[in-house]
Amino acid sequence: MLLSSQTPSRSTRLDRPPSFIEQTALLVSATPFVAAAYGLLYGRLDVEVVRQRIHLARLPKVFEGFSHCPALRHSHRSLHHFGLHSSLRHDHQRIEPRLGRVDGDYICWNPHAEGEAVHALAGLRAPHGVFGCLGNHEEEGKIEESITPLFAAQGIRILRQESVAIRLSGETLNLIGMDEPRGEEWERDVYRRLQQVKGLVVPGTVNILLLHYPAVFDYVTELGVPIDLTLAGHTHGGQLSLDFVHRGLDLGRLVTHYVSGWYEKGGHQLYVNRGIGTTGFPIRLGARPEISVFELSST
Repeated sequence: MLLSSQTPSRSTRLDRPPSFIEQTALLVSATPFVAAAYGLLYGRLDVEVVRQRIHLARLPKVFEGFSHCPALRHSHRSLHHFGLHSSLRHDHQRIEPRLGRVDGDYICWNPHAEGEAVHALAGLRAPHGVFGCLGNHEEEGKIEESITPLFAAQGIRILRQESVAIRLSGETLNLIGMDEPRGEEWERDVYRRLQQVKGLVVPGTVNILLLHYPAVFDYVTELGVPIDLTLAGHTHGGQLSLDFVHRGLDLGRLVTHYVSGWYEKGGHQLYVNRGIGTTGFPIRLGARPEISVFELSST
């Protein structure tokens, strides 16, 4: 009998094991979907508690070890950008700062969500008070005037070009809050607001500035505003960050080079909190939601 010299049938060829190249191509094509699923189902809920010691040379001794936290004292709260994604929950260890702070962007595009946002934050408490500033979503949604008294009714004071003295045993820290600069003449508005901030600085003590958009820090240093520490948010740490693959691969760098963590410039300090919310799409990858707890120190 003669062996057939015909080529294998189509069905026979399809039954062979896929080659290494084919397997690799399949894996690569599936990676974005796997990453997106991880960011949706786990990444956006995986809240990290970051504990930092802040060194402030002019800190009065009585404030040594004073804890400051832009986060929660109670679990099971939905925070930040309620208008779009209000399902973010966490159940971390109880955090009890002596001073609390919220960073702005309490809604996301939907101004009618302000009541829900305030309600979700209403349980925040700290012995020396809870304070905050407003973000770009409050400015764009034109709710700055309406959401501020809603917060005040819940014991949360929004600082809008104003300051408050945090007093302890006869010594003070000066906490200053600044609104988000307005869009059409943004840079001019930054200068105008920082001139107001200058007038609120208290000489001889620690001055801490609360603002939302970290790019304003460049103007703080340029104008020489005597602020010891600037605290900001806005970026979500990039929300989608591939810094673990190549430094600089994250969405946050599209808007500012101050994306997350500590920065120092001209003797000024900045900390950018990654926040715990999302915007645009309910996914976080490579930029874990963050609750930061600061402990003040003069050394």
